[in-house]
Amino acid sequence: MAINSKKKGNRGELELVHILEEKFGIGRFKRTPSSGAWTGGKNREGCENLPWEAKITLVSDLITPADFNFVIEHKFYADISFWELLSDKSNWNDWLNQVEGDADFVKKVPLLIIKYNRHDRIALVPYAYLVKYGMSKEKIDLELSKKIHESAKYFVWKGYSVVSLQSLLDLPVDFWFNGGVA
Repeated sequence: MAINSKKKGNRGELELVHILEEKFGIGRFKRTPSSGAWTGGKNREGCENLPWEAKITLVSDLITPADFNFVIEHKFYADISFWELLSDKSNWNDWLNQVEGDADFVKKVPLLIIKYNRHDRIALVPYAYLVKYGMSKEKIDLELSKKIHESAKYFVWKGYSVVSLQSLLDLPVDFWFNGGVA
């Protein structure tokens, strides 16, 4: 039986909403209407004159609180091979280009979250953001080894730290929100 990829993607985004609401509070995150960002990706062109509130609300796969530091792109795929990561044709390149453009559009940090079948979600967050967040390389290594490495190793891919989403959710609230208030 064929899998409807649109339904699978919608289900994955809804699962992610529930994960974020469990961490940060009910009603703070929603799927963007009709999914796919209304002002993000290929839809960004012609949206420059929209009010800031519309841009920030509709730019990513999820509607997030205004003080949330990230623009989220979520993908739900069957699997990935190690060799794909070494290819310039990797889906990760396209997905990162999309979320980087969306994040730049609204002056937020790009966050790519990927769910592969039968695996926990992984997150790609700019390594530079971790450093800007106040984590020296030594502190990043220490914190990640405590919080991230316990459940899964991390690695850096093209300037992004690749970690389990759950481990990233264990970081303090000021990592996620301006002013540190959830």
